[in-house]
Amino acid sequence: MTTTYTGTGDLFIAAAMNRAIHETIVDRTDLALLCTYRGSINGTGSVASKVGKVSWDDAMAASNADEVTTVAVTDIGTSTATITVARQALVRTVTDLYEIAAIPGGAGIAAMAADMVRAAQLRFTDMVCALFTSLTSSVGTSGVNATVDDLYDALYTLIQARAPGQRYAVLAPIQLTDVMDSIRGEGLSITPPDAASSLTALGNNAGYGMHGTFAGAQLWSADSCVTNGADKEGAVFTPGCYGYMDGVPSHISARSTSRESFAQMTPAGSPVYVTFSADEPKGHTIVVGHYFVGVSEIEDARGVKFVTSAT
Repeated sequence: MTTTYTGTGDLFIAAAMNRAIHETIVDRTDLALLCTYRGSINGTGSVASKVGKVSWDDAMAASNADEVTTVAVTDIGTSTATITVARQALVRTVTDLYEIAAIPGGAGIAAMAADMVRAAQLRFTDMVCALFTSLTSSVGTSGVNATVDDLYDALYTLIQARAPGQRYAVLAPIQLTDVMDSIRGEGLSITPPDAASSLTALGNNAGYGMHGTFAGAQLWSADSCVTNGADKEGAVFTPGCYGYMDGVPSHISARSTSRESFAQMTPAGSPVYVTFSADEPKGHTIVVGHYFVGVSEIEDARGVKFVTSAT
Protein backbone atom coordinates (compact mmCIF):
# COMPACT_ATOMS: atom_id res chain seq x y z
CA MET A 1 0.00 0.00 0.00
CA THR A 2 1.24 3.48 -0.88
CA THR A 3 1.02 6.15 1.81
CA THR A 4 -0.49 9.31 0.32
CA TYR A 5 -1.33 12.76 1.58
CA THR A 6 -4.98 12.37 0.71
CA GLY A 7 -5.18 8.95 2.30
CA THR A 8 -3.74 10.04 5.66
CA GLY A 9 -5.91 13.03 6.41
CA ASP A 10 -5.83 12.38 10.15
CA LEU A 11 -2.15 13.33 10.19
CA PHE A 12 -2.57 16.76 8.59
CA ILE A 13 -4.55 19.93 9.20
CA ALA A 14 -6.95 21.01 6.48
CA ALA A 15 -4.78 23.96 5.45
CA ALA A 16 -1.67 25.55 6.89
CA MET A 17 -1.19 29.30 6.99
CA ASN A 18 1.56 30.48 4.71
CA ARG A 19 4.14 32.50 6.62
CA ALA A 20 4.00 35.29 4.05
CA ILE A 21 1.20 37.77 4.74
CA HIS A 22 -0.55 39.37 1.76
CA GLU A 23 -1.94 42.85 2.37
CA THR A 24 -5.20 43.37 0.50
CA ILE A 25 -5.96 46.52 -1.48
CA VAL A 26 -6.57 49.58 0.66
CA ASP A 27 -6.49 53.30 -0.05
CA ARG A 28 -3.42 54.77 1.66
CA THR A 29 -3.50 58.17 0.01
CA ASP A 30 -1.87 60.76 2.27
CA LEU A 31 -2.79 64.37 1.47
CA ALA A 32 -0.76 65.96 4.25
CA LEU A 33 1.97 66.93 1.79
CA LEU A 34 -0.59 68.99 -0.16
CA CYS A 35 -1.58 71.03 2.88
CA THR A 36 0.25 73.74 4.81
CA TYR A 37 1.51 72.89 8.30
CA ARG A 38 0.63 75.66 10.76
CA GLY A 39 2.45 74.34 13.80
CA SER A 40 1.68 72.55 17.05
CA ILE A 41 -0.92 73.51 19.65
CA ASN A 42 1.36 72.32 22.47
CA GLY A 43 1.55 75.00 25.13
CA THR A 44 -0.82 77.40 23.35
CA GLY A 45 -3.60 77.23 25.97
CA SER A 46 -6.31 76.14 23.54
CA VAL A 47 -7.14 73.34 21.11
CA ALA A 48 -8.38 76.00 18.67
CA SER A 49 -5.91 78.28 16.91
CA LYS A 50 -6.71 81.27 14.73
CA VAL A 51 -4.56 81.68 11.64
CA GLY A 52 -4.24 85.34 10.77
CA LYS A 53 -4.74 86.19 7.11
CA VAL A 54 -3.57 89.43 5.52
CA SER A 55 -4.04 90.79 2.01
CA TRP A 56 -1.07 92.64 0.53
CA ASP A 57 -2.97 93.24 -2.70
CA ASP A 58 -2.51 97.02 -2.86
CA ALA A 59 -0.35 98.85 -5.38
CA MET A 60 1.15 102.26 -4.87
CA ALA A 61 -0.72 105.16 -6.41
CA ALA A 62 0.52 108.39 -7.90
CA SER A 63 0.94 111.14 -5.36
CA ASN A 64 -1.08 114.32 -5.68
CA ALA A 65 0.23 116.64 -8.37
CA ASP A 66 0.15 119.68 -6.09
CA GLU A 67 2.91 118.13 -3.95
CA VAL A 68 1.05 119.26 -0.83
CA THR A 69 -2.09 117.16 -0.42
CA THR A 70 -1.54 114.14 1.83
CA VAL A 71 -1.77 110.69 0.29
CA ALA A 72 -4.78 108.79 1.69
CA VAL A 73 -4.15 105.92 4.07
CA THR A 74 -4.91 102.43 2.77
CA ASP A 75 -5.50 99.81 5.46
CA ILE A 76 -4.43 96.23 4.84
CA GLY A 77 -7.18 93.61 4.62
CA THR A 78 -7.21 91.10 7.47
CA SER A 79 -9.24 88.05 8.50
CA THR A 80 -8.75 84.74 10.32
CA ALA A 81 -9.30 81.02 9.86
CA THR A 82 -9.65 78.67 12.82
CA ILE A 83 -8.06 75.23 13.10
CA THR A 84 -9.31 73.02 15.92
CA VAL A 85 -7.24 70.00 16.94
CA ALA A 86 -9.01 66.86 18.17
CA ARG A 87 -8.01 63.30 18.98
CA GLN A 88 -8.29 60.67 16.26
CA ALA A 89 -7.82 57.07 17.39
CA LEU A 90 -7.86 53.40 16.43
CA VAL A 91 -8.09 50.54 18.94
CA ARG A 92 -7.22 46.88 18.43
CA THR A 93 -7.37 44.12 21.05
CA VAL A 94 -5.25 40.97 20.82
CA THR A 95 -5.55 37.93 23.06
CA ASP A 96 -2.42 36.41 24.57
CA LEU A 97 -3.35 33.05 23.00
CA TYR A 98 -3.48 34.69 19.56
CA GLU A 99 -0.04 36.23 20.11
CA ILE A 100 1.40 32.91 21.27
CA ALA A 101 0.14 31.04 18.23
CA ALA A 102 0.72 33.82 15.68
CA ILE A 103 3.19 33.20 12.88
CA PRO A 104 6.36 35.28 13.39
CA GLY A 105 6.25 38.39 11.25
CA GLY A 106 2.51 38.04 10.73
CA ALA A 107 -0.41 40.18 11.84
CA GLY A 108 0.60 40.36 15.49
CA ILE A 109 0.87 43.19 18.00
CA ALA A 110 3.99 44.68 16.40
CA ALA A 111 2.37 44.83 12.97
CA MET A 112 -0.80 46.38 14.40
CA ALA A 113 1.23 49.07 16.17
CA ALA A 114 3.26 49.86 13.06
CA ASP A 115 0.07 50.18 10.99
CA MET A 116 -1.18 53.08 13.12
CA VAL A 117 0.77 55.55 10.95
CA ARG A 118 -1.12 54.45 7.85
CA ALA A 119 -4.40 54.64 9.76
CA ALA A 120 -3.56 58.20 10.79
CA GLN A 121 -2.71 59.17 7.22
CA LEU A 122 -5.99 57.81 5.93
CA ARG A 123 -7.88 59.71 8.63
CA PHE A 124 -6.09 62.90 7.62
CA THR A 125 -7.13 62.35 4.00
CA ASP A 126 -10.73 61.76 5.12
CA MET A 127 -10.67 65.10 6.95
CA VAL A 128 -9.29 67.01 3.97
CA CYS A 129 -11.74 65.49 1.48
CA ALA A 130 -14.67 66.30 3.76
CA LEU A 131 -13.81 70.00 3.32
CA PHE A 132 -14.11 69.94 -0.49
CA THR A 133 -17.87 70.36 -0.36
CA SER A 134 -17.48 73.82 1.25
CA LEU A 135 -15.51 75.38 -1.62
CA THR A 136 -17.36 78.25 -3.28
CA SER A 137 -16.16 77.77 -6.86
CA SER A 138 -17.33 74.61 -8.58
CA VAL A 139 -16.82 72.85 -11.92
CA GLY A 140 -18.37 69.79 -13.51
CA THR A 141 -21.98 68.77 -14.08
CA SER A 142 -24.06 66.77 -11.63
CA GLY A 143 -24.82 63.30 -12.97
CA VAL A 144 -22.38 63.65 -15.89
CA ASN A 145 -19.04 61.86 -16.20
CA ALA A 146 -15.91 63.94 -15.58
CA THR A 147 -14.03 65.21 -18.63
CA VAL A 148 -10.76 66.90 -19.40
CA ASP A 149 -12.80 70.05 -20.03
CA ASP A 150 -13.90 69.99 -16.38
CA LEU A 151 -10.27 69.75 -15.32
CA TYR A 152 -9.34 72.66 -17.56
CA ASP A 153 -12.27 74.67 -16.17
CA ALA A 154 -10.89 74.15 -12.66
CA LEU A 155 -7.38 75.16 -13.71
CA TYR A 156 -8.74 78.25 -15.50
CA THR A 157 -10.62 79.24 -12.35
CA LEU A 158 -7.44 79.02 -10.27
CA ILE A 159 -5.44 80.95 -12.86
CA GLN A 160 -8.06 83.69 -12.98
CA ALA A 161 -8.05 83.83 -9.18
CA ARG A 162 -4.23 84.19 -9.33
CA ALA A 163 -3.84 81.19 -7.01
CA PRO A 164 -0.06 80.54 -6.97
CA GLY A 165 1.92 77.34 -6.73
CA GLN A 166 1.56 73.71 -7.76
CA ARG A 167 -1.98 72.66 -8.69
CA TYR A 168 -3.37 69.45 -7.21
CA ALA A 169 -6.42 67.62 -8.58
CA VAL A 170 -7.68 65.24 -5.89
CA LEU A 171 -10.46 63.17 -7.44
CA ALA A 172 -12.46 60.07 -6.60
CA PRO A 173 -11.14 57.04 -8.54
CA ILE A 174 -14.15 57.08 -10.88
CA GLN A 175 -13.61 60.77 -11.56
CA LEU A 176 -9.93 60.21 -12.33
CA THR A 177 -10.60 57.35 -14.72
CA ASP A 178 -13.29 59.38 -16.48
CA VAL A 179 -10.83 62.25 -16.90
CA MET A 180 -8.15 59.84 -18.13
CA ASP A 181 -10.60 58.39 -20.67
CA SER A 182 -11.44 61.88 -21.87
CA ILE A 183 -7.74 62.78 -22.12
CA ARG A 184 -7.14 59.64 -24.16
CA GLY A 185 -10.05 60.53 -26.43
CA GLU A 186 -8.34 63.86 -27.15
CA GLY A 187 -5.19 62.04 -28.21
CA LEU A 188 -3.33 63.28 -25.12
CA SER A 189 -1.83 61.51 -22.11
CA ILE A 190 -0.79 62.12 -18.54
CA THR A 191 2.85 62.04 -17.45
CA PRO A 192 3.51 59.20 -14.95
CA PRO A 193 5.21 60.04 -11.64
CA ASP A 194 8.98 60.29 -11.88
CA ALA A 195 10.65 57.46 -9.95
CA ALA A 196 13.25 59.94 -8.71
CA SER A 197 10.71 62.56 -7.61
CA SER A 198 10.71 64.06 -4.14
CA LEU A 199 7.47 62.23 -3.34
CA THR A 200 9.00 58.86 -4.12
CA ALA A 201 12.15 59.73 -2.18
CA LEU A 202 10.08 60.22 0.97
CA GLY A 203 9.09 56.54 0.83
CA ASN A 204 6.25 54.59 2.43
CA ASN A 205 2.89 56.20 1.70
CA ALA A 206 4.18 59.60 0.64
CA GLY A 207 2.94 60.15 -2.87
CA TYR A 208 0.67 57.09 -2.78
CA GLY A 209 -2.41 58.01 -4.81
CA MET A 210 -0.54 60.38 -7.14
CA HIS A 211 -1.01 59.07 -10.69
CA GLY A 212 0.84 61.63 -12.76
CA THR A 213 0.64 65.16 -14.11
CA PHE A 214 -1.42 66.84 -16.82
CA ALA A 215 -1.39 70.51 -17.86
CA GLY A 216 0.92 71.19 -14.93
CA ALA A 217 -1.46 69.68 -12.36
CA GLN A 218 -0.71 66.65 -10.21
CA LEU A 219 -3.52 64.10 -10.54
CA TRP A 220 -4.39 62.28 -7.29
CA SER A 221 -7.17 59.85 -6.43
CA ALA A 222 -8.69 59.13 -3.03
CA ASP A 223 -11.54 56.90 -1.91
CA SER A 224 -12.20 59.53 0.75
CA CYS A 225 -13.84 61.93 -1.72
CA VAL A 226 -17.40 62.49 -0.54
CA THR A 227 -20.40 60.90 -2.29
CA ASN A 228 -23.23 63.44 -2.56
CA GLY A 229 -26.31 61.76 -3.96
CA ALA A 230 -25.35 60.48 -7.43
CA ASP A 231 -22.14 62.53 -7.51
CA LYS A 232 -18.59 62.45 -6.21
CA GLU A 233 -16.98 65.62 -4.90
CA GLY A 234 -13.27 66.07 -5.57
CA ALA A 235 -11.29 69.29 -5.70
CA VAL A 236 -8.52 71.09 -7.55
CA PHE A 237 -6.47 73.39 -5.33
CA THR A 238 -3.11 75.01 -4.68
CA PRO A 239 -0.91 75.16 -1.55
CA GLY A 240 -2.44 77.32 1.16
CA CYS A 241 -6.01 76.24 0.46
CA TYR A 242 -5.89 73.90 3.45
CA GLY A 243 -3.87 74.06 6.63
CA TYR A 244 -3.43 71.78 9.61
CA MET A 245 -2.09 71.74 13.14
CA ASP A 246 -1.26 68.92 15.49
CA GLY A 247 -0.04 68.15 19.01
CA VAL A 248 1.33 65.39 21.18
CA PRO A 249 1.14 64.96 24.98
CA SER A 250 4.31 66.01 26.76
CA HIS A 251 4.79 62.56 28.34
CA ILE A 252 5.22 60.97 24.90
CA SER A 253 8.68 61.08 23.38
CA ALA A 254 9.63 60.12 19.85
CA ARG A 255 12.68 58.46 21.41
CA SER A 256 10.72 56.36 23.89
CA THR A 257 11.09 52.60 23.47
CA SER A 258 9.08 51.47 26.47
CA ARG A 259 6.32 48.90 26.09
CA GLU A 260 3.78 51.34 27.48
CA SER A 261 4.04 53.83 24.62
CA PHE A 262 6.06 55.01 21.67
CA ALA A 263 5.75 57.72 19.08
CA GLN A 264 6.10 57.48 15.31
CA MET A 265 6.28 60.15 12.64
CA THR A 266 4.33 60.15 9.40
CA PRO A 267 6.26 61.01 6.23
CA ALA A 268 4.87 64.53 6.54
CA GLY A 269 6.34 64.78 10.05
CA SER A 270 3.18 64.68 12.15
CA PRO A 271 3.36 62.76 15.44
CA VAL A 272 1.36 59.56 15.89
CA TYR A 273 1.79 57.65 19.13
CA VAL A 274 0.83 54.17 20.20
CA THR A 275 0.03 52.98 23.70
CA PHE A 276 -0.32 49.46 25.08
CA SER A 277 -2.30 48.28 28.07
CA ALA A 278 -3.08 44.84 29.47
CA ASP A 279 -6.49 43.47 30.41
CA GLU A 280 -4.99 40.84 32.71
CA PRO A 281 -8.21 39.02 33.75
CA LYS A 282 -8.97 38.35 30.08
CA GLY A 283 -5.39 37.88 28.92
CA HIS A 284 -5.70 40.67 26.34
CA THR A 285 -3.33 43.36 25.06
CA ILE A 286 -4.99 46.59 23.97
CA VAL A 287 -3.17 48.52 21.23
CA VAL A 288 -4.28 52.13 20.77
CA GLY A 289 -3.12 54.58 18.10
CA HIS A 290 -3.53 58.29 18.86
CA TYR A 291 -3.31 61.25 16.50
CA PHE A 292 -4.13 64.79 17.61
CA VAL A 293 -4.75 66.86 14.47
CA GLY A 294 -7.07 69.45 12.97
CA VAL A 295 -7.55 70.51 9.34
CA SER A 296 -9.29 73.62 8.04
CA GLU A 297 -9.86 75.57 4.85
CA ILE A 298 -7.57 78.60 4.97
CA GLU A 299 -8.27 80.42 1.69
CA ASP A 300 -11.32 79.60 -0.39
CA ALA A 301 -10.02 81.25 -3.57
CA ARG A 302 -7.21 78.67 -3.80
CA GLY A 303 -9.62 75.77 -4.38
CA VAL A 304 -12.32 74.61 -6.80
CA LYS A 305 -14.88 71.88 -6.10
CA PHE A 306 -15.03 69.13 -8.74
CA VAL A 307 -18.56 67.65 -8.93
CA THR A 308 -19.31 64.86 -11.42
CA SER A 309 -21.12 61.52 -11.66
CA ALA A 310 -20.25 58.80 -9.17
CA THR A 311 -20.89 56.07 -11.77
